[in-house]
Amino acid sequence: MPITKIPATLTEAQGGPREIEVAFDFGADVEEAVILFGDEAVLNGFIAQGKVNLQATLRRMMKPDADGNSKSDAEIHTAILTWKPGVKTVTRKSPVEKIKALLGGLADEQKAQLRAELIGGAAEATSEDNPNSQAGPVDEAPEAGAPGD
Repeated sequence: MPITKIPATLTEAQGGPREIEVAFDFGADVEEAVILFGDEAVLNGFIAQGKVNLQATLRRMMKPDADGNSKSDAEIHTAILTWKPGVKTVTRKSPVEKIKALLGGLADEQKAQLRAELIGGAAEATSEDNPNSQAGPVDEAPEAGAPGD
């Protein structure tokens, strides 16, 4: 049966500092855990941890995003129909959401400066220096008989 090392730390605010690490055998799988602790203990532990994980999932869904939007109660109830204890749910932010989250902490002056730089960069991207630009000068048609005909 595998031994799991479990560390614990006590901060100064909690009466420490103090650290300890113990070895504990939880069993290698559900069957071993039931042998070690019994059906009821394994089920109670599973339910207790499941409640904590489900509450964390609910809080993430209720928390407003960068735009101040959160999932409705109906959306949360629907999402929980497919939730499984112990399976991580990955919520991916769009690139725009990521940028908004990063920019949220900037001062107004910093946002204005960044906006000006981005707009200036967009103008530079369409300048004559960019051969892929649609806005640059138009090449004249080659003369008749020129190489490449």
